[in-house]
Amino acid sequence: IESASNLQQQQQQQDSDDSDSDSNTDEHQQQDKDEDEDDTNMESDSSSTTPAPPITNQTLASYYSNRAAASTMILRYDDALFDCDRAIELDPTFLKVRIRKARVLTSMGRWKEASIAYSRAMVYDPNDAVLVKAGEEVKKLQRRFDLLPVLLDGSGGGGKKRA
Repeated sequence: IESASNLQQQQQQQDSDDSDSDSNTDEHQQQDKDEDEDDTNMESDSSSTTPAPPITNQTLASYYSNRAAASTMILRYDDALFDCDRAIELDPTFLKVRIRKARVLTSMGRWKEASIAYSRAMVYDPNDAVLVKAGEEVKKLQRRFDLLPVLLDGSGGGGKKRA
C-alpha cells in the first residue's frame, strides 16, 4: 500500500512538473509572439514618422563653430581657424563665429588679422560693449608688439651710442 501511495505521489509530482513546463513553454511562446508584434509595430511606426528636416547652412555653421571651440580648447588653432572660416562661408551673419575667429587669431599672435576680424564682427553688432573692448585690446597688443623691437634694440630710439 505504501509503495502504491509513493507511486501515486510521484505521478502527481511528475504531472505537476509537466504542467509547469507546459505553462513555461506557453509563456515563452507568448513572449516571442509579443516581441514579434512589437518589431512589426516598430517597423510600421518608423515608416509613418516624418523625415528629419534638411540640414541648413546655419546648422552646419554652428557645427563648425562648436568644433572650432573644441579645437581652441586643445590649442589646435589652425584647425579652429579653418572651421571658423567654413562657418563664416556658410553663414556670414553668424556673429559668434566671427568673434571666435578673432579670439583664435589673437591667441595665434596674428594681431592685425585679429583686429580686422573684430572690426568685421562689429559690423553685425556695433553696440556690443564687450566686442568693442576686445577689439580695442587687440589694437593695444598690436601696438605693443610693434614697439617691442624698438625697446629691445637698446638704442632707445633717440639716444646716440657712445664710443
